[in-house]
Amino acid sequence: MPVTCGDCCCSKECNGEECGCKCGESVATLGAFFILAAAAFWLVGFLFGWNGPDTHFQSDLTYHQFNMFWFYLGFATVAFGILYAIYARGGKAFAREPEAPEEEPKEDKSALAAAPTPYVMLAAEP
Repeated sequence: MPVTCGDCCCSKECNGEECGCKCGESVATLGAFFILAAAAFWLVGFLFGWNGPDTHFQSDLTYHQFNMFWFYLGFATVAFGILYAIYARGGKAFAREPEAPEEEPKEDKSALAAAPTPYVMLAAEP
């Protein structure tokens, strides 16, 4: 198994093929959230006219440049999350687990089944 972030973050029992950690998928989801939030803030800037070159607010940085930083961070985070998931699982990232065949327990149909416990309703408090 390749060296992953789980080697320093997860317990010893979790560092194996049976580990179900979804760190790469979680990072990609976080990046998608960054992109959606940056898009919402871009829309707010568009509505209020803050996306222009004359909207300096901190260290000669415009609102639009600051917002674009979050877009770039979101795209980089999504790309890193996908690549990390593929690296950590050896190409099996974003795959579904195979469904186990359901085995029906063999019951003796001739035997009587026990009746369920009856439900007793409690009295209402005044």
